[in-house]
Amino acid sequence: MRHYLLWFALIFALTLPSFAQEASDQPIIRTELDPASVLTGQPATLRVTVLVPSFFSKPVTLPSYDLPNIMVELPDEATRPVSERVQGRNWSGVRREYRITPLVPGEISLPPQTISFTYADASYQPVEATAMTDALTLTGTVPAAAQGLDPFLAATSLTLEQMIEGAEGELAPGAAITRTVTASISGAKAMTIPPLVPPLDQPGLSEHPNAPDMSDDAASGTGTRIESVTYIAEQGGRYSLPAITLSWYNIDADRVEQAALDGAEIAVSGPAPAETKQPVDWRGIAVIAVAIALLSAVFWVLWRRFRPVAENHLRKLRETRRASPRYAWHRADQALQNHRLGTALTWTGRWRRRGGLPPSDDLNSAYLELGKGLYGPHPTPDDRMQDRWSAARQALKTQARHHPRQGQRQDRDLPPLNP
Repeated sequence: MRHYLLWFALIFALTLPSFAQEASDQPIIRTELDPASVLTGQPATLRVTVLVPSFFSKPVTLPSYDLPNIMVELPDEATRPVSERVQGRNWSGVRREYRITPLVPGEISLPPQTISFTYADASYQPVEATAMTDALTLTGTVPAAAQGLDPFLAATSLTLEQMIEGAEGELAPGAAITRTVTASISGAKAMTIPPLVPPLDQPGLSEHPNAPDMSDDAASGTGTRIESVTYIAEQGGRYSLPAITLSWYNIDADRVEQAALDGAEIAVSGPAPAETKQPVDWRGIAVIAVAIALLSAVFWVLWRRFRPVAENHLRKLRETRRASPRYAWHRADQALQNHRLGTALTWTGRWRRRGGLPPSDDLNSAYLELGKGLYGPHPTPDDRMQDRWSAARQALKTQARHHPRQGQRQDRDLPPLNP
């Protein structure tokens, strides 16, 4: 009996490492935020790493972190392959870095995000997996020296410049004045700069603002916000363009500073605008309100009546279009353009089946080269892979040109009545 127990213990000890290895060969998902607390408006680095014991057979679908109150950027070469030693073996993986900037002070929750990937198991069979990243919290802080700053704007330098055109001398009614204000910031993004030109409420001078122009230079770490407003002199009088003051926190000096621009005086010849207010036409307002209510009721009845018919017709149109060979061809071409080989193979097969097309040696060869470059033992560099993606798209277009009807079945056409 003692010998049986010894043999059993020996067999168990020999097989235990293999059991532990199989149990531990699960993908590793690592989520790191560095640092977890930054000044509001300053970026933190988020790293998401996916590791598998073999290799990926399809591109990994990583999250975008499209969340409120943050700005997410992907730096150059944000996504790159990695390799790590795990349990004495080389594991392959993918790592993506995000630059996440809190736009408001306080704690911002980064909830778990979904990651989808496919990797090869011990027998080189594809295994589809889905995992979740860790829940994280990013804190946007405001230093004590800038507690009263609203809105909070942190940078290493900030300057304001302006140009006012057409305000010289006494103007005639109808003249245009253009005010352009430029804010240049270092150590922060242009998006963090608040609106610069305050609204103008002066009867006789109408304002027409343009959309702000914001740009960032990654090389120098500077941002620029340009606002332009055109004022039209409608009546005579004297008008004032207000001064502009922008308070901001200097990160290097640990203090609040101000950037300021002077205002301008505008003189327009002719009578000044009248001070009297026009009486309110309550009767006209009531008539318009009743007309709007009646039209709304009519539209509501028509919508209730014809909505099912319209929705059914649109649904049939969508189904017909999605079942066509032309739709499958466009989806395959779009997948190649987005560098998604698995999706391109799926839609190419559907295109051929729907159109009754024969296989294309050129297209099959192009897909084979892509598969070797992506999932072969020696991955092809990205610059050479670009040529292979282009060659695959060209082969797909060539086969479509040889079948101008995009693969519609010829046997559906009726034969002539009198052959």
